[in-house]
Amino acid sequence: MKYHFIGIGGIGMSALAMHLASEGDQVNGSNYEENERVDYLRSKGVSVFIGHSYENLESPDIVVRTTAIKQGNPELVKAISKSIPTIYRMELLKSLLSRNTSLCVTGTDGKTTTTAMVSKILVDSGRDPTVFLGGINPLLNDGNYRKGNGITVTELDESDGFFASFKPDYAIITNVRGDHLEHYDNSFDNLKSHFRYFSRGVCKLLVTNADDPVSERIFKGSLTFGRDRGHYRFSDRTTGIMNQTFRCWKGDTDLGIFKLMIPGEYNAYNATAAVALTHEMGVPIESIRSSIESYRSVDRRFTFRGLDDFRNLFFL
Repeated sequence: MKYHFIGIGGIGMSALAMHLASEGDQVNGSNYEENERVDYLRSKGVSVFIGHSYENLESPDIVVRTTAIKQGNPELVKAISKSIPTIYRMELLKSLLSRNTSLCVTGTDGKTTTTAMVSKILVDSGRDPTVFLGGINPLLNDGNYRKGNGITVTELDESDGFFASFKPDYAIITNVRGDHLEHYDNSFDNLKSHFRYFSRGVCKLLVTNADDPVSERIFKGSLTFGRDRGHYRFSDRTTGIMNQTFRCWKGDTDLGIFKLMIPGEYNAYNATAAVALTHEMGVPIESIRSSIESYRSVDRRFTFRGLDDFRNLFFL
């Protein structure tokens, strides 16, 4: 199949493009500007045009777009005029997930970090996941993408309502807060309804935040994580310079001390969610503990910068 991506340099679009190319499909695309993902795609043999133009569209079988691409886009106009099927990024992702056991991480906050943590645990335990990540992490061979032969793991963007139609085998919902409401008729109730609908489509195991009051009200019967409450809990949290430790519990069972090399209580929440899901999937707790301790941050989330970076920042 021949695919043309309009906006191929986006973090979600570039991961899908790399996956299709790795499967032997012919992939090219266009992007508004040069960026790191565009450069990386070219290094992998994917042709990328800069700027959107009628001439960019050759003879693809399918055109992939995002909701950010408006109806007047010349490549989209040409595709429609030539009756070339056009699909949204999320439609493509959904079709790929349906081919294998799937695991989705969604929610308002912490999706990228939690997805990266879950992915690292599964990689380290030999589960060989395929991963689509909404950020760049050194764990993944291609930064925001990893090709595997096991379960498919993806960060699932809730910024528009399409996510609610996904039916993964496993899922984590980190929390629910009133964000991206412009895509939900400016209604928080509408957003919550979409999350509720998504939760009912999870086939095997759903993990939710017991300390999030919205999640507590709308997700019933799920496995929960939290600090003060939940099936999996963390306690005795101590902080250092760019690190923290906490004790993790499953009910009344002490799972021991975990060390995390990034700060922030919310990252203890993210880690506890990852522990809960992967432990329930059968990953041994010692393997999970080792993965959590060796986890390193997704780019731009507590990325450590050297002295020269700070000198350039303040003295340019």
